[in-house]
Amino acid sequence: MDIREPDPNQEIYIIYLNRPFNFKIISVLHRLAYYTMMADGAANRFHDTFKMADYQDEIIPDSLVGDFDSIRKDVMEYYKDRGVKIVHDHSLDDNDFEKCMRHLQQKFMEENRYSPDKQYKILITGSLGGRLDHTLNNIHILHKYAERYKKYENVTIQMMDNNSLGTCILPGKTIYMRSKEFEFDAGCGVFPLLGGKVELETKGLKWNISKATPMSFKDFVSSSNEMAEDIIEFETNSTLFWTTTNKITKKTER
Repeated sequence: MDIREPDPNQEIYIIYLNRPFNFKIISVLHRLAYYTMMADGAANRFHDTFKMADYQDEIIPDSLVGDFDSIRKDVMEYYKDRGVKIVHDHSLDDNDFEKCMRHLQQKFMEENRYSPDKQYKILITGSLGGRLDHTLNNIHILHKYAERYKKYENVTIQMMDNNSLGTCILPGKTIYMRSKEFEFDAGCGVFPLLGGKVELETKGLKWNISKATPMSFKDFVSSSNEMAEDIIEFETNSTLFWTTTNKITKKTER
C-alpha cells in the first residue's frame, strides 16, 4: 500500500497535540484518517501554520477537544464556521491529551465501530519530545488507555513525533505487526515502565531478548535493536514501552 492511500482494512484515528510537527507528515496522515481531533491550543498552531505557509491541503479536524483556555477566539470561530465539532471538557484533573482520549473512547463505543476483521490505529502526534514531564505524563496516559483497550487485540495506540513512535506492551503475550509504511526495521527498543525485574521473551528481533536476562533500568534495557521480521512476539510479566523509528518523514521527502 502506498502511504498516501487509505487502507480499507484499517481505521486510523489521530489526535493532534500542541507541539511542533512536520506539517507534510500531518498532511499525509490526515488524508488517511477516519477521524481527527485537535487538542485545544493545537488549533492555534495548525491555523497559523496553514496561514503562514504555502501548503496545498488545509488540516480541518473533525473535532476540537478541551477546556479551551488556550485557543484564541478568532481560531475557535474559524473552525466553527467550517463545521468542526466543539467538545467542551471542563475537567481540571486531566490534560487535553487525556480529554481527547476520553472523547475518542466514547465515540468508539457509541458508534459500535469495532470489528475483529479490521485493524485500528490511534496516533497521537507531537506526544514525544518537548518537556520531559509532559512526555512522561503522556506515556502515563498511553498506559492507562492501553489497559482500557486491551480486550481489543487489533487496536494499537501509538505516540508519535518526527523521529519515533511508541506504544505499550501489556503483560502476557502480544503480537506486534510492524507497519512497513510507518516504521523502519532499525532503531527500535523496549523499556520497562513499572518497578522490579521484568521477564521478557521476544521473537522477530535481530537481537531477541530472553527471560534468562531479566530487564530493569538498573540492569538491562534494549535499545538500537532491529526488527528482523514483520511480526514481533512479546511475552512478558510486566508493562513495557516499545519504541520504533518513524519512516513517514522519509516518505514525505520524495
